[in-house]
Amino acid sequence: MPGIASLGVLFFFLLLIPYGAWKTRARIPQLVALPREVYFRKVVTQQVLFAALAGLAVYADHVRVSLGRVDLPLIAVAILAVIVFVKLMQPRWRAAVKRQDARTLFIAPRNGRESAWWIAVSVAAGVCEEFVWRGVVAGIIWWLSDDWWTAALVTSVAFGAAHIVQGLRAAVIIGLASFAIQGYVYWAGGILLAMVIHASYDIVAGLTYGKLCDEAGIPLDATADVNV
Repeated sequence: MPGIASLGVLFFFLLLIPYGAWKTRARIPQLVALPREVYFRKVVTQQVLFAALAGLAVYADHVRVSLGRVDLPLIAVAILAVIVFVKLMQPRWRAAVKRQDARTLFIAPRNGRESAWWIAVSVAAGVCEEFVWRGVVAGIIWWLSDDWWTAALVTSVAFGAAHIVQGLRAAVIIGLASFAIQGYVYWAGGILLAMVIHASYDIVAGLTYGKLCDEAGIPLDATADVNV
């Protein structure tokens, strides 16, 4: 049976993180006032700390997290998944920039240094979030319920809720994508290629935001005066 560390991880990620994300929605004006690089550094640090916290369950309760296998069919599906996700989301990205959504403009890297930090954010999110959610959290729930579907569904709902700061529609989309990736992790037997899919998508999304902002002639500090 899972021990205290595993139960604590579930409490933190299934309840506290979604609740904190909901409360953070009211703090968007304060967040977008931060310099992008400062915010990006905070996100990288947070991702690493969250992964370390989830790692306590791996260490204390021997929760098994596998990297899985890598073969040509899995790689092909990973590439296809990134392409499909990007194509599906491109209209939303363009619409967000067109209406000058503050959350979007805030995370859009606008120079080489910010782009480098965004890539760091994306890699940290890809590695740490897949380890935490598709690896540790889903693994503990599967262990408790003895049912993969329960683990996938609960994890995906909580993961989507943890992104509610991006808006309800975005949270639903992220939850659905999480469920799809959870199935991919099951097929692959581990999280390695899911990390690659996640990081690759985030890199493309952020750099595309920056490019769209440049094409639209949006000032670097536009978030101070746009919709939140």
